[in-house]
Amino acid sequence: MKKNFDELKSLYYKELVNVGDSIEETVFIQNDPFFDIFNQTPVFNILSLLHIPYSIDNNSLYINRQKVASINGMSPYTALSKYRDYYTIAYESLKTEIIKYPKIQEVSGCKEGKDFIGKDTVYFKINDFSAFKINKLVENQGKKLFLDLRDNGGGNLIRMLSLLEVFIKGELFCLYNKSRKLIVKAKNELPVSFGQVILLVNSQTASAAEFFARTLKNFINCTIVGEKTYGKWVAHTIIRMNGYYIKIPIYKYQNISGKDEKILIGIQPDLYLTTAQEYTDYLKYNGIFL
Repeated sequence: MKKNFDELKSLYYKELVNVGDSIEETVFIQNDPFFDIFNQTPVFNILSLLHIPYSIDNNSLYINRQKVASINGMSPYTALSKYRDYYTIAYESLKTEIIKYPKIQEVSGCKEGKDFIGKDTVYFKINDFSAFKINKLVENQGKKLFLDLRDNGGGNLIRMLSLLEVFIKGELFCLYNKSRKLIVKAKNELPVSFGQVILLVNSQTASAAEFFARTLKNFINCTIVGEKTYGKWVAHTIIRMNGYYIKIPIYKYQNISGKDEKILIGIQPDLYLTTAQEYTDYLKYNGIFL
């Protein structure tokens, strides 16, 4: 598998896309997770795809802090290296659990988050841009708006742009690599306005969610509250080759004035919050009770 992985990286490097120098350095020198091959060995990408917390300790696999005895009657390493529609996980506690291998188009599919709609204040949790109903913003224009982007890893760039268009018109930002540069524009000529816009972020706010936050900050000077974001200033595509799904970075973000964002350097918030209780207290202080 190591040979296959290196071959695929080499093919990507030479033929698939000519990306910017900073992305090359990140992917090929630092072995950054922005480049990923699903199904590779070690084979725990399926757990990452399903957002299942796991850890390895002394060659033992722990899922949600429970030690795994076997998967499909085999060792975890052996079982997860074999493609199956379903995996039966047996824990040492004798508990069993079945997980389904996700279709690639389902990887970013998250449920819509919680809402709070008050007389003068609204709050929306955006877990995934694809699941968020944009008309909810239009229906609540003029109010003080809280958008919660915590743990939003990005996802569908087109849906994120549709959300940005609610607030801004004209040229938004640039996406570029060595061979081309795209200027991303908002088509909406009648953006709506809000009394105030506050974005909640954390260290797992990444990629398209960071594009959204930075662009909104640049144009309407929204307030960003929480932790420093991840710093994943790249956009991906997913291809299938030689039986593997491969996620590769194809564009890097640049603001409309031409300034690059540095890889792994996230957005610094205007107001720092770190613990779950601090976020809860902040929302309650602003009249939001979830």
